[in-house]
Amino acid sequence: MVSPVIGLKRLVNLINGELRTPKIHKLYNLIDWLNKKHGTDFKKLPLNKDNLENSSWLSGFIDADGSFSVQFTKIEDGAKKRKISCRLRIEQRILDPITNESYFDALNQICLFLNCKLLTKTHVGGEYYKLCASNEKSLRIIIDYFTKHPLLSSKYLDYKDWEKVAIYKINRTTLNEKTFEEIIQLKAGMNLKRKSFNWDHLSFPTSIPFGIHTRRNLAIHTRRFSTSVPVLKEPKMKSNCTVIPVKVYEDVDIYKLQVVKENKKKAGVYRFINKTNGKSYIGSSTNLGRRFTQYYSILSLQKEIERGKSLICNSLLKYGYHSFSLEILEYCEVNKATTREQYFLDLLYPEYNILPKAGSSLGHIHSDEAKAKMSLAWTEERKAKHLDALNRLNSSKSQQEHMKNLYLSRKEGSRSEKAGWSKVKMEVFDTITLEKFIYPSLTEAAMAIDYTKEGISLAFNRQEKKGIDFITVKKIYLKKN
Repeated sequence: MVSPVIGLKRLVNLINGELRTPKIHKLYNLIDWLNKKHGTDFKKLPLNKDNLENSSWLSGFIDADGSFSVQFTKIEDGAKKRKISCRLRIEQRILDPITNESYFDALNQICLFLNCKLLTKTHVGGEYYKLCASNEKSLRIIIDYFTKHPLLSSKYLDYKDWEKVAIYKINRTTLNEKTFEEIIQLKAGMNLKRKSFNWDHLSFPTSIPFGIHTRRNLAIHTRRFSTSVPVLKEPKMKSNCTVIPVKVYEDVDIYKLQVVKENKKKAGVYRFINKTNGKSYIGSSTNLGRRFTQYYSILSLQKEIERGKSLICNSLLKYGYHSFSLEILEYCEVNKATTREQYFLDLLYPEYNILPKAGSSLGHIHSDEAKAKMSLAWTEERKAKHLDALNRLNSSKSQQEHMKNLYLSRKEGSRSEKAGWSKVKMEVFDTITLEKFIYPSLTEAAMAIDYTKEGISLAFNRQEKKGIDFITVKKIYLKKN
């Protein structure tokens, strides 16, 4: 049997330094009593002011005082089309009844995090703060947050139903009769109308010791608090987290042009998903358009495989592009691409990623064959031959003439620019997807279809001699615009 005092000590260890509202005075009263009556030496830690994104406090707060709701319009009410609304509501008294301290700071911090406004409302019992998060940005923030810090009460079940409707709204899913009927059924079983309950979300691995800090050590289904007590590392397992991507391309092969064009010069994190076996790969780039162009090059994939083990390149060649979908998990600033990739690697555990750390070869184990090749690669004899070859090359008249011409060509402009290509827009029509794109230059059009601009230029010259104003490359029509 565990005495109440032991339980109270565990409670103080768990929440001291994590509270954010005026209710902290009740914890302070408990600490005073334990220190005085039971010889403990707890210190009264101040309110937590850390970023809410990395804290599970908000999850517990919403478990107690939040609510999820779904609303929709009806055709018979005169609406031209049906609309749905997903809301997260929180209401809290303005002043603590004992200390008379305001809840403004805590509620305002929640509003800033959830991208919504803080309002006041008068009830019979007094004045309350009220917030309602329902815009698309708020929905994304909420889903991302509860993926990391799940709810623990039966409100988790309401949230999961709410999440399904929120995803429809974020993805702008067409509300046909079947979809709308599903939403009606979900709404009818939420909150006080819920009749069926299950607690599977509270299960956790039995391999984690059950002790004084058990709640900190629960696996991905439970919240964790950051304290001075060491936290056991969780075993790596396939995650069932829900992540709402910014963009989704269901078929990498069909949407090739669209993938390259829409992500040109954008930094972010992406995920390839093998539709055959469900395995995935996560990567990042400071220029996603360029990175995807490399993926669409068979030669680049083969070179990457020759350089070392690459599961994603092997799989793209083995299963074909049509077997993969592509998700843009997040666009971000250039200097944050690697950091955000690491976040999603830790969250989703993609099977095709060999290295556990983003932007690093740390953790990569070379095969014995690769080690043997590397040990033989740079012998003293080979180094001497390599250096001698470079010296002879750079001292030759032909190389010096080549470097001179290269310098002059760069200074005066490329061959295509001299021919007037720099000012020519390119119209590209994909005969498979029946999509048409306009590119501002030959270079960008060539990059989009994974072809050389010199080859396109020569093809146009041949066709123009025949009186034809377009060319065909890889079942794609190109025409000067």
